[in-house]
Amino acid sequence: MFGFNPIPNSLNTDDNKDDPELKSVFNMSRQSNSSKRTSSPRPNLVTPIAITENEKPTEEDFINFYFKDKDKNENIKRIYEKYMEVKENFEKEKTPNAYIDTNTEPDKQQSSAGWQVIYKDNQTYAYTVDSQKVTLDIEGKTYKDFIVYKEEYATIFMITLEITMQKMAYDIILESETDIIIPKITNHYLLDLKNENYRIIIEMDYIEHKDLEEGKVEKAMEALGILRDHNIYHFDTHKENIVQSVEGDKVVILDFGKSQINDNETRDISSTSGLFKIKDQVNFDYKKWIDKTMPKDHMIRTCVDFYGGKKTKSKRKTRKGKKKNKSKKTKKRTYRKRK
Repeated sequence: MFGFNPIPNSLNTDDNKDDPELKSVFNMSRQSNSSKRTSSPRPNLVTPIAITENEKPTEEDFINFYFKDKDKNENIKRIYEKYMEVKENFEKEKTPNAYIDTNTEPDKQQSSAGWQVIYKDNQTYAYTVDSQKVTLDIEGKTYKDFIVYKEEYATIFMITLEITMQKMAYDIILESETDIIIPKITNHYLLDLKNENYRIIIEMDYIEHKDLEEGKVEKAMEALGILRDHNIYHFDTHKENIVQSVEGDKVVILDFGKSQINDNETRDISSTSGLFKIKDQVNFDYKKWIDKTMPKDHMIRTCVDFYGGKKTKSKRKTRKGKKKNKSKKTKKRTYRKRK
């Protein structure tokens, strides 16, 4: 078992408690709701094994485990090869001058995406950044900017995978579709801050966009289907990520930060903010999707064709700088709310 695991909020809602497909989920959620830690494992997963600092997997360990099926699956092999290419081609001495010259710094108010990477024996490692920020349209570019602790190997792995998946998706869609746009990543930077942190910056083309029109939903779902055929599962298809270009009215797919190479439904969270349709259901509820961005609930579903959903506001761990007379192992952690 491998992949990303969404860190859940409460699954038990009045609207869904009578759904026979979800009853077993709600029974589990009642047992887990007493804990307020958003980093708790999913109820249907084995409790993570405690790992000492010396046993913490490296980025290479995560790579080898995550892509362990690469010799059995050509799509996964191609994604693995692209990952290694991305890893080797981080710009480590240059900086995106147009962006840096704006004195833009990651926003400490924004925390991590609330996801985990699953490792051997159901060990889970949280996506943990010190800060992050997205800045749009600086000389036609968008920048995603992260400050990451150098020993947060799981987080470095997941950010590198995000770059990989978006690059792969861009190449796939470019070959097969003319009415779909995925922003092209033009460069990615890893800056050593000469302390305990790295700064990772992703530079991509900026696409001016607006809400997706109802008439474009089928085209968007078709594009997601093409990506799924290549083992790229987006898993974050709320209305701010599936949009429409102002120029040309083309479907635009943004933000591959939660995408993964498998569709293990036992770990999928979809919500009313996700672009999905129930199997055998004729009509997609466009109004419900376009009106709702921040859902109050998340439902585990095994009956959806397209997956996605944006997390509700939650408290996430962020890492402060070193305190005087304290070692790395005793570094103070604080909690901040997502915007």
